[in-house]
Amino acid sequence: MPRRVLEEGGFYDRDPRDYGLRVAVIYPGPYEAAVNSLGHQIVYYLANSVPGVLAERFTLDSVGSVESGLNLREFNVIIASLHFEGQVHTLLSMLREAGIPLRREGRDTPVVVGGPVTANPLPLEGFADAVAVGDGEGTVQEILRILLEGGGVEDLGSVEGVYTPGGRARFRRSPLTYLPEGQIRARLPNGKQNPFLLELSRGCSHGCRFCLLGWTQRPRRDRPLGQLMSQVELAKELGFRKVYIIGSDVLGHPKALDILQRVIDEGLKLSLPSLRADMVTAEMAEVLRASGLRKVSLAPETGSPRLAAAINKRSVLEEILEASELLKAAGIRELKLYLMVGLPGEAKEDLSATAELARLVKSAGVRVELSVSQFVPKPHTPLQLAPMARPDAYRSGVRYLRARAGVRVKAVHPGRAALQGLVSLAPRGSSAAVLEAAEGPYRLSNYFRAFARWGLNPERILYGSRDAPWRDAVDTGVRDEALQAESERAEAGVTTPSCDEQCWGCGVCPLSPHP
Repeated sequence: MPRRVLEEGGFYDRDPRDYGLRVAVIYPGPYEAAVNSLGHQIVYYLANSVPGVLAERFTLDSVGSVESGLNLREFNVIIASLHFEGQVHTLLSMLREAGIPLRREGRDTPVVVGGPVTANPLPLEGFADAVAVGDGEGTVQEILRILLEGGGVEDLGSVEGVYTPGGRARFRRSPLTYLPEGQIRARLPNGKQNPFLLELSRGCSHGCRFCLLGWTQRPRRDRPLGQLMSQVELAKELGFRKVYIIGSDVLGHPKALDILQRVIDEGLKLSLPSLRADMVTAEMAEVLRASGLRKVSLAPETGSPRLAAAINKRSVLEEILEASELLKAAGIRELKLYLMVGLPGEAKEDLSATAELARLVKSAGVRVELSVSQFVPKPHTPLQLAPMARPDAYRSGVRYLRARAGVRVKAVHPGRAALQGLVSLAPRGSSAAVLEAAEGPYRLSNYFRAFARWGLNPERILYGSRDAPWRDAVDTGVRDEALQAESERAEAGVTTPSCDEQCWGCGVCPLSPHP
């Protein structure tokens, strides 16, 4: 465990000698990020729920395992959650430093990875014996039972939602019946306590054409009200002081306001993810007033109506301004707006519209900050074949916003966005390049050289014409024809209704009609 961290509850404290299978659950990042990751905690609890299995956690800054300090080499199985592309590099560094061979051939310790990054498992084939594609509930337990009973990594491909190199897997979606029996509660070095993590729903039904989660985790699945109310009570009983609400479309939950009000009534502080402007109502604003929140995030992505239609983001300028006025009246003093630069077909007039949006929101009487990221195509989305903007074009767009928006602008570095794109869109045969790049620093130039040495053209992967080989490796349930139809609607600037309004037959839901 990192120095100056005190865990006060939620962890397992058991003698490893009493268990037949020791499992290392890795979060490839700092401890503070790990305890704020519900996915990481769910894997930890799922693994420990299997009879005969003992799981302990590892983070980038822990000295040995968090629970006992044991070295990673003393564990029989390694499971890692990959939430961001950069965590692939971090995970490989952690394995190398612990003396674990990176290449799966000839390695005795199975390495299983899961998380959003695994939607494209092709760059992971060189080191991962198995890739959990989709939700971990059910998958984790089945994998560990096979290994506990003497099965080998060659048997893991039989598990629903598990990809093994050269195979094909169906994306697994959980019915959301499972929740951990507790949560890790820790006192952090800054004296603060981590929040209780409350997932209202999983997935999204709106179909934003750039969004990986919106196309792999569709439609949105809501947890039942009774389950969520019990979780709020649990947070209080366990001694948490703050509840962080999780969900990509939290206000889409039909009982969202009731749940938020219950958190407030229990005397707990509230923290929210970014909200859809068209879901901010006067009633919602009153709940926020009662919570005492002073800063809220909205995610319009662009101020341009033309680009908004192209990416299927249907919040219009009037709705964003109306939401700003409601939030200001509720005591919100600062708004963060999440925006993208480099969207397909972006022109100067689109950037001008985004700058105008920022100025108009500021005129509502709140402080405004723009958080700008670069559009990165994601696998299995309608924009998976769209080229990224080159770094100079992205930098030019950011400079334009800084000069004209009249508010603070924070922007992601284009090199980081390109690295994200290179791993996200990596084709078959790229795993050797990823392994080679992991021997050096996490820099774009290092990855470009490694990819080129293995006969891959990183310029073409990012900025040119590409195919979609991940579609042969992972079946998300969304038909290729549906993705193509959405790509054509994007070019035409035509929006598609949310799954909540109308089923248009993407293929995920049983018996859904084809368009």
